[in-house]
Amino acid sequence: MAKKAVLAVELADIGEIHRLLASGADEIIVPVEGLCFGIAPTGAINEVARIVRLAHEAGMKCSAACGKLFAQYELAGLSQRLQELQQAGVDAIIFQDPAIIGMCDVPLVFDGMTMPVNALDAAWWLRHGCANVVLAPLLEKEEILSTLSKTSCSMQVFGRPILSVSRRKLVSAFEKEASLATLAGKRSLRLVEEKRAGQMPVFEGSDHCVVYADFVLDMFQDVARFVEAGLNRLVIGSAFLESSEVLDAVGAFARILEGNDGGKEREAYAKRHPSVSLERGWLDEKTVR
Repeated sequence: MAKKAVLAVELADIGEIHRLLASGADEIIVPVEGLCFGIAPTGAINEVARIVRLAHEAGMKCSAACGKLFAQYELAGLSQRLQELQQAGVDAIIFQDPAIIGMCDVPLVFDGMTMPVNALDAAWWLRHGCANVVLAPLLEKEEILSTLSKTSCSMQVFGRPILSVSRRKLVSAFEKEASLATLAGKRSLRLVEEKRAGQMPVFEGSDHCVVYADFVLDMFQDVARFVEAGLNRLVIGSAFLESSEVLDAVGAFARILEGNDGGKEREAYAKRHPSVSLERGWLDEKTVR
């Protein structure tokens, strides 16, 4: 493969840090509790600083995921927390809320989940000081290629995409309505639609609720072409996946970046992990019909 891209993996469990350090990834993403939506391994600055140190010692970069949308009353303490992350030595802050811009002197990566859908979107954020932009993974293959040919971007290539986020504590509300025992904070919850058999993981944090896809996004067969077009950073999500499933995905994508066939890597991965519901997501679905 002529072009090289960064391989980034999300840390879902702080106990897995040493295995991720040896996984072959170039970057570890640490979701910071209180500053992001979804599962976060830690919110303690000293823990983040330790992870950063370990990553740097292993020759890897370490980014802090702070993708929450903040209420007005939260902004007063936000600047201090970002300054603490800067002092901890993070190499970048992944954000969604524009309020973060200017609060710290760390490279910013914009991840608007479903928002950046074309080259104009990405170029706007890059012009306004962002070091990189995460392209929404819900585009069709040719739309992704067209965007990447105009503006180099990052993108999630594996893992469970987030389908819905609410600042309301929906699980707690359901508990109360149905007179159930405590469900909030548990990682075993699944949402099942009446007309579909798929089970979507649901997680409620201290001030939000997140619904993940019932499938694992799989771009094994397409990523080489995306990198050639301009994909500069591959993101592997870890939420609601076993450690071995994440580590094997990192290895597979690392080999693809070295020139291995994506189709064969996918076949081998599916054979090792038959319970993982691999799907190409929206790659074959036109956004505008």
